[in-house]
Amino acid sequence: MANEGCAKAGDSHFSLDKHAQLILAQINKMRNGQHFCDVELQVGKETFKVHRLVLAASIVNIGVNNVQELIVAADMLQLTEVVNLCCEFLKGQIDPLNCIGIFQFSEQIACHDLLEFTENYIHVHFLEVHSGEEFLALTKDQLIKILRSEELSIEDEYQVFLAAMQWILKDLGKRRKHVVEVLDPIRFPLLPPQRLLKYIEGISDFNLRVALQTLLKEYCEVCKSPKENKFCSFLQTSKVRPRKKARKYLYAVGGYTRLQGGRWSDSRALSCVERFDTFSQYWTTVSSLHQARCGLGVAVLGGMVYAIGGNNENAYFHF
Repeated sequence: MANEGCAKAGDSHFSLDKHAQLILAQINKMRNGQHFCDVELQVGKETFKVHRLVLAASIVNIGVNNVQELIVAADMLQLTEVVNLCCEFLKGQIDPLNCIGIFQFSEQIACHDLLEFTENYIHVHFLEVHSGEEFLALTKDQLIKILRSEELSIEDEYQVFLAAMQWILKDLGKRRKHVVEVLDPIRFPLLPPQRLLKYIEGISDFNLRVALQTLLKEYCEVCKSPKENKFCSFLQTSKVRPRKKARKYLYAVGGYTRLQGGRWSDSRALSCVERFDTFSQYWTTVSSLHQARCGLGVAVLGGMVYAIGGNNENAYFHF
């Protein structure tokens, strides 16, 4: 007859319920005797000698009220698993109103995984984030780092300009000196000149208005004489090209259609113009061509789309 606690025939494994309790009791006995203790925790004036392995294996309760203190302590004690748990918790709590605070905190404690996550979140939700109070509390360097990103999800570059100006105007006395540096990431060639002029004219602070007018004048002069200013930074490709995640439209203009299995003579020129929106990921029909045609050229100038040349089954178009 088998003894109690021994494996029986046919059992795939054997376990003892009290084993974990006995192990913990023995570890606690070693802690009380200060054997193999490799960490000291100081709480006020009292010091506790403990085992790093036991701390690392302990289960913790993470909440919004303790997560910051917990992650700092866990990082100091090199409890990687606890740090990772705290990071995952913060990722689950992130929203447009608190992401800047989490971004600054992750930079402060050098938590690169959380820092990368919050940066990406800020880029994707930029239009919501820059409207919050936390955005105005960014340091100059943090702001510039965000404004330089190719990943900003924006409808147009003017929104980035407004975000930069919003930060400057929050504390104009201290931030006026950073105007040139903060506006350097702005892609001025992509801004509508009249809209920009109107904004500048509405600024009440005289010194700031003059500084912006001077900047705008320099940009305009270089744009008029690019041959004399070949090495100006804002004329580089990165300055005249929309950001990767900026809203863009793809147009399909004219062309021809042919019945399935039909001959070339059965093809028919089209007058339709369709537009693909990179934000909504949908195609929509916009204003049609005055005359149906295919084989045409298309150009964009001053925000207008021009259809040039082409032909239909009856005539060629020359412009």
